[in-house]
Amino acid sequence: MTTILSGLPPAILYQTVAKNEAGFVGKFVTADSQATADISYFKAHAAKFTSVESLMKDPRALGVVLTAFGLQDQQKYPALIKKVMAEDPNTASSVAYRTGNAAFARLGKALGQFTTAPFASAANVSALVAAYSQNRFENSEDAVSPGIAAALHFKNTIANVTSITQLMSDPKLVKVAVGGGNLPSNFSALDYDKQVQLMTKAVDLKKFSNASYVNHFVTSFLVSNSGAGASDGGTAALSLLGGGGSAAAPDLLGALYPNAGTSSGDMVSTFYGLNTATAGGGDPTLALFA
Repeated sequence: MTTILSGLPPAILYQTVAKNEAGFVGKFVTADSQATADISYFKAHAAKFTSVESLMKDPRALGVVLTAFGLQDQQKYPALIKKVMAEDPNTASSVAYRTGNAAFARLGKALGQFTTAPFASAANVSALVAAYSQNRFENSEDAVSPGIAAALHFKNTIANVTSITQLMSDPKLVKVAVGGGNLPSNFSALDYDKQVQLMTKAVDLKKFSNASYVNHFVTSFLVSNSGAGASDGGTAALSLLGGGGSAAAPDLLGALYPNAGTSSGDMVSTFYGLNTATAGGGDPTLALFA
């Protein structure tokens, strides 16, 4: 767990990490002995996982894979995970399709039902290790600052969400959308159709192509999630954080961390960049965020 950021309010922690998450992830992995050991272990054994069964027989490696897809809590359900990895998520009878679970769909798509060895490619292994590192970092921060993992996940993925149905299939995205969109606190208890109706009115997906809007929306979620509350028009606290939408608003974090500019090695851009097939028609790399 990182210690340099411990004690920061969630909204400030998010704004700090969001400026250069890749840098924080790198420092975290270097300092976290378990993460370093798990990565080394997976890299050393990755090539031998040529089937669902071979991966299922190695709990440590399976844990790395599931963490990379945000599914580490599902490892206690081996039969379910085995089905998810063995099925084509685009098939109507598959678990991923029937449940609408976006993470299940990403896992099934990335591993390709092991029709070819998914970890024979160095690019695939690197992509999976990067996703594992990022999710482990975010989960670690979330343990001391609840809401951070969902906030960072929202920031990194929302621009690629094209429908409310797609958003609704991802619990972390829904969590942020409920808080940032000022939806009722009993949202999760409503019928699904009512949830979709309210979400459609509260969330304009087109606006998330604007990074400033995303940061303001996520910060609003974190402020409300911490119990501080936030007005529809943006509070003074949000403006102070540089998320109020005003060009003249002071950027407190910029003053505190003048060297924390956006990294050219942005994590999510790297993942999406890897999600392409080779020119020679070879296997595509892991579609971690497809």
